[in-house]
This record gives sequence, structure tokens and C-alpha cells, in this order.
Amino acid sequence: MAAACVWQRWFAERRIAWLRMRYDSAAAEPTAEVARICVALGVAEPVARRLISGGAKRTDAAHAAWMLR
Repeated sequence: MAAACVWQRWFAERRIAWLRMRYDSAAAEPTAEVARICVALGVAEPVARRLISGGAKRTDAAHAAWMLR
């Protein structure tokens, strides 16, 4: 927890607004989290929509081998 306090102080000293993101929120609703991050960063809506749409599902041999690990 001490590291979190150091980062909070570092951002505050530089007057940088920071966005707290929780892993469980991102895992549960990734689209909503990406949208929230885009808004915080001021990312243009068309770019944000492209990010939110997600990537193609990988089905190649490398992915299959990784899944078997």
C-alpha cells in the first residue's frame, strides 16, 4: 500500500489527474472500462469505438499451444 501512496503523492505534486482502474472491473466489463479510459484521456469517439470493438479471436496453432499449457 505504501507504493500506492507514493504514486498518489507524485501525481498530486505534478497536478496530474489520475484514473483508478480495478482489474475485476476491467475483467467483468472490459467495454465499459475502455470507454471510461477513453473519456478520461479525451480520445475521440471514432477511435474509442474501434478500441472497444475488440480484436479478432486468435485460432492459430500458437494460440492453441498456449491454451494447452
